[in-house]
Amino acid sequence: MQKIPELRSRLKDLFQKQYFSVLATLDEGKPHTSLVAFSVSDDLRLLLFSTPRSTRKFRYLSQNPEVSLLVDDRSNEITDIERVTAVSIAGRAAELAGGQRIAMLGLHLAKHPSLEEFARSPNSALVVVTVRRYGIVTSFQSIVMLAPEEV
Repeated sequence: MQKIPELRSRLKDLFQKQYFSVLATLDEGKPHTSLVAFSVSDDLRLLLFSTPRSTRKFRYLSQNPEVSLLVDDRSNEITDIERVTAVSIAGRAAELAGGQRIAMLGLHLAKHPSLEEFARSPNSALVVVTVRRYGIVTSFQSIVMLAPEEV
């Protein structure tokens, strides 16, 4: 099993290199997935993404804030099975407003500067996911579950 500093480094590297994650929300108990451009706080406790308030994903997470995200580094090659890192993130989503939105928007746009107009639109929400748990899968069968304070 990998040590915590190694896992932290691996997570930070993965989150820096990957621009997109798959967001899973629930609609009356039925799963719905969406691709989102994400960013993460330095302490790995918060994940951010922007979305128009008119989307199904925003409506679903507003009705049920329990969400899951998947970030991985696959290349769609058969060899991925032995080398891929996949991280399942469980957390609670909320829209940021006011000073919190302004402060966190800078972090998000540092990773996604091309999304500035979209993210600053009055029609877009900046969503923060407070991470409850990371499930880190490496080498196909090596699975580690960690709370964000453990990372």
